[in-house]
Amino acid sequence: RITIHTDQLKRPFDRRRRSVYLLARRGYSLTLLDVFDQPSIQTTCSRRQSSAVPLQSLTMLNGRFVDDQAEALAERIGLTGGDVEPSVRRLYRVVLCRLPDAAELQLCRETFEVQAAVLRGQGQKPAAARRQALKELCHTLLNTSEFLYRE
Repeated sequence: RITIHTDQLKRPFDRRRRSVYLLARRGYSLTLLDVFDQPSIQTTCSRRQSSAVPLQSLTMLNGRFVDDQAEALAERIGLTGGDVEPSVRRLYRVVLCRLPDAAELQLCRETFEVQAAVLRGQGQKPAAARRQALKELCHTLLNTSEFLYRE
């Protein structure tokens, strides 16, 4: 698990930046990158191996990194008014680079409303429940095959 201490960063938003170069030590490996076929630093690598194993799916579903990215995405998308449809359209545009079709829009709307109702039933305030439901929707889209694989 990668732990980033925000007090060590120059700017708070730097924690969401990607890195081309990472400090690598021989005896220490970043488990998140190992799951996704990080090449060994001890040998040259002209071509990376690729695999699809269950641990990758579990990391995407349960990992802290993806959860943090879903939360950041939900903040970026935001909710406007009472209808979630504009937010779903923005979400699809940002994540999948296209607009949702009618069936996807309906499914996202229903899923959002059910999730928000469940969270309200668990004692969350309506605004917090709607934000959390949007985060869960973002997390779901980040785990779709369309997002994960180029076609």
